[in-house]
Amino acid sequence: MKLPAILAIVGVLSGIPGCGAGVRSFGAWHDTSVQGARPHASDTFPVEAVLAPASLVTVELGVSGARLDEGGLTSPALLFQLPRLDRVHVLTLKSKLHVDAGVPGLVYPRVRLLDAQRVPTREFASNQFIYREDLQVTVFLDPTRRAERFVLITADAVPADRLLRVQSLSGPPHRELASFARGVLVLDFRPEPIEHVPFP
Repeated sequence: MKLPAILAIVGVLSGIPGCGAGVRSFGAWHDTSVQGARPHASDTFPVEAVLAPASLVTVELGVSGARLDEGGLTSPALLFQLPRLDRVHVLTLKSKLHVDAGVPGLVYPRVRLLDAQRVPTREFASNQFIYREDLQVTVFLDPTRRAERFVLITADAVPADRLLRVQSLSGPPHRELASFARGVLVLDFRPEPIEHVPFP
């Protein structure tokens, strides 16, 4: 690729909210030129942004049309690149609860850590998430896992019998949270003091 083309791409990316700064509003997700409606294979799927340490990123999964093709099955997906780590970092992903046509629900995410060749090294399915007002998971990243270069987030396929059911104080005794293909995700990526890291 020629230098002018590379500089043009860098210029476009630096103008996208969240690229470089690590903070982004999901309202700007519609304007992302690097995402397309055509499904991509995992080795060609576009990178959304490099996660900056001490950053909070908010996006809406399923809005841009970006979809990952895995063996003919496609799902909305986000791919983030990890920076080189010199200390332990914590990535907390939250799937925000919302109501659509009177039905409460959320995206049930699946998180995969990938190496430089985009081969999974670790995986967190939605049934490993914890529900605390939102559905969330905490992933510890440290310099000893240098092979992990990307975070891939997709919508998990959740059968009806695995839908989350929560206690409601103001409504019916239990409510079932539907699985939506579209919803707001919040990624909180922060360095962690070593005394707080739960070593085995």
